Amino acid sequence: MPTGRYYLHASGQLVNCGLGLQNCADADGAICLIQRGKNSILEKLQACENENGVGAIIYNNETSNFMQWPEENTTIPSVSISGEGGGILLNHFLGVPVEIMIWDYAYANVTDVNECRCSENISCANGQFCNYNYDAYGYCENCANSSQKEIAMHCLFSGLPQKGAKSCADKCDVESISCPTCKFCPKEISVDNFHWDGGPKCDFCPNDDMKYPDRNIRMYGDIPCWNIYRFYNDYQIDSDSTNCKIAHSMNYVCGCTGAGYLGANSERKKALLAWLPRVSASLSIMGSSYIIIDVCRNKELRITLNQLLVALSVFDLIGSIAYAFTTLPIYQEDFVYGALGNKQTCIAQGYFIQIGTISALLNVSLSMYYLGRLKYSWSRHEMKKIKIFLFAVPILVGLVFAGAGIPFYDNMFLWCNNSAKWWPEIPIILALIAASTIMFTLYRHVSKEEKVMIMYRRGSINSLDSMSNSVMW
Repeated sequence: MPTGRYYLHASGQLVNCGLGLQNCADADGAICLIQRGKNSILEKLQACENENGVGAIIYNNETSNFMQWPEENTTIPSVSISGEGGGILLNHFLGVPVEIMIWDYAYANVTDVNECRCSENISCANGQFCNYNYDAYGYCENCANSSQKEIAMHCLFSGLPQKGAKSCADKCDVESISCPTCKFCPKEISVDNFHWDGGPKCDFCPNDDMKYPDRNIRMYGDIPCWNIYRFYNDYQIDSDSTNCKIAHSMNYVCGCTGAGYLGANSERKKALLAWLPRVSASLSIMGSSYIIIDVCRNKELRITLNQLLVALSVFDLIGSIAYAFTTLPIYQEDFVYGALGNKQTCIAQGYFIQIGTISALLNVSLSMYYLGRLKYSWSRHEMKKIKIFLFAVPILVGLVFAGAGIPFYDNMFLWCNNSAKWWPEIPIILALIAASTIMFTLYRHVSKEEKVMIMYRRGSINSLDSMSNSVMW
């Protein structure tokens, strides 16, 4: 028998207690086999002890091993093993008598185990963090050898106590879990928003009415709702923090009541949000269709102005039809009202909505046409010389931006569109500035010409039949 400060021993049949989330009914006189995760080690041991279990084996929820210090608030001995070892016990040794023994290695000259213990005064090595599984102390764990997002997920959502999560984030250089595909969502779950000194606490479900704990929140890395709920329940997070805003903007996925769904707190309001854009899109479809039919019926397509109007209407028609689908092409697993789509349908809707923005760029060409004809008195023959540029430039720019957005088309709550932060709006903003500038220049020119005509006519500049009113309004 090893020498040491204390020695604990237990034996009994091995029983499966799952995750130890509730008292283990078969634990009487037995050794409890419990998987790590979803609650604390202490709670797992109490679930065994409450039903007269005599000992516990905690196996990791990953294939690797992990270490735990014997709990001081329970009377039963416990040991930890790897996930692989737990799987072997689970599949081949349930009901078999097993024996566990514990002694204090710190007094048995096994220094390599003692060095793994950590606290605020005992630091871990580089690339390791202290899990603080026992409040004031814990064991060193290696930082995950993976992407920043996976490391962050391990730090924040693997069941570490709050001090352990903070240590993991600090030592493993984790700042936040970001959501690049959600344009108008709060952007990050950040460890800096943990509230350590008490105060108003953020509730994931303010009314404690989560209906769908097993749903995943896709936009934040497929984190299950129960894990998000535990994150906010276990960690004291300020109610005014960005983290709390994230909780309330996403909790509708989990069935929590509230205003997270763009302020819609009922199914009727969600339906209204989905159908209102369809009404405006339908009006736009009818208007653009009328322009196309009217020009084609009068056989005036050879005129550059009419060609511009038809092109503008065609692209507006494409964009309006894409908008009219609203929530239908959105990922079904995002649980948006009316969403029945997938990645492909979402990309398709976003692409054609962006194609529709070419109509805004063609508005600049239409403004340039009026400027050339009215201010510079270009003939139709002269306008034909620049016609290729009036069509090619806006269409080419629109196609380039629509194609560049393919990796970024994602759920925007009411439809799918480009989720990148700023560059998708550049052509529209420039088009608005250009068209407004051109039309203002044209207005000043027409007003000036009108004043000259009035001087010769001896008329009134405030006449409702003035040329500027006729041209501009």
